[in-house]
Amino acid sequence: MRWEGTFKNNQILEGICHFPDGRVYEGEWLAEQFHGHGSFSAPDGTLIYNGDWIEGQRSGEGTLFNTDGKIHYEGSWKQNLPDGHGCFFGPDEKPIY
Repeated sequence: MRWEGTFKNNQILEGICHFPDGRVYEGEWLAEQFHGHGSFSAPDGTLIYNGDWIEGQRSGEGTLFNTDGKIHYEGSWKQNLPDGHGCFFGPDEKPIY
């Protein structure tokens, strides 16, 4: 992995991590885990998720995208799963529920 960003006591606080398979995370960190606000992208640069993280998991408010870049789910998350208020979108980008 390649790291770029702001470090304190040898720990990354905010920045970018380039994973060996080409995925990229850009945002806030805590104890080398995604924590705070950040975005996660596929190797081709397609945005996968943009939103809040807690201890490496999607938690809080965020948007999950399909591989074609269209919104799949937008709303609340808890432990990597949609939780609470939110909306799923179909291939035509119209709300399903």
